[in-house]
Order: sequence, then C-alpha cells, then structure tokens
Amino acid sequence: MNCFEQMQNDGASPDVATLVHIIKACGSLRAINKGKEIHDDIISKGLLHDNVVLGNAFLNMYARCGSLDKVQEVLVEIKTIWNIASWNTVIAGYCPERP
Repeated sequence: MNCFEQMQNDGASPDVATLVHIIKACGSLRAINKGKEIHDDIISKGLLHDNVVLGNAFLNMYARCGSLDKVQEVLVEIKTIWNIASWNTVIAGYCPERP
C-alpha cells in the first residue's frame, strides 16, 4: 500500500496490472475504505466498464471484506462483460472463510 501511495505521489499512473494487485491487497488487508477510494477513481476514469479483470478484482475485494451489497453493485457495473470467473468470485464470496 505504501508503494502504491508513493507511486501516486511521484505522479506515476498505475496500469491495470498495478490496480489489480492493489485491489487484491485491499481485500487481503480488509482495507475496504481504500478499496472504495480506488473503485471510485477507476469509475471516474471510465476504466471499469470494459475491463472484466478489474471488475473481478473488485468482486473479490468486496467479498473478502464481507460487503456483499458492494459485490452486487459491481456485478451490475460489469454486467455486459462478466464471465465465469465473475460468477465463481461471487459464489466464493458467499462462503464463509475458515480460520
């Protein structure tokens, strides 16, 4: 997360691979507020509507954070591009994690 913030402070624009990894980090850390911030930024730049990889990363992040209502919102946002991985992520999100 610190590297991502430093990257932004230095004026570098993240590519899709960087965004996917930082979204994954947000899910692992349960950093939903940072994830929402990145989500809003991606939406404002129009990057989500045609990128199923980003969409699936957000599905996973929100599911890992326990925000199934946001999972549903992302599904609506990527409705025209979702795939089997999208559905698998949603289904996994409804399964409780083991300790």
